[in-house]
Amino acid sequence: MDSAFGDLNGDKLEDLNFVLQHKDSVTFIKHEDYYKPEYNDTIITQPRILAIAFYNAATKLYDLIEQSDSFILCHDNR
Repeated sequence: MDSAFGDLNGDKLEDLNFVLQHKDSVTFIKHEDYYKPEYNDTIITQPRILAIAFYNAATKLYDLIEQSDSFILCHDNR
């Protein structure tokens, strides 16, 4: 979806952070109360992932430092 470069760890190298979004929609059932199905909700969404990678000058590659599957809200969350 989006990306940005900048020195995130103070080593004067351009690090990278980016957001990925599933291309296909994912459907799951949110169980509010197992014994009362009327409280359950079917949710269709496209999950998003935030990833942070630091540039490694020795290998000239990016090392994945952090990944979150819940930090970036989906478009239908408020």
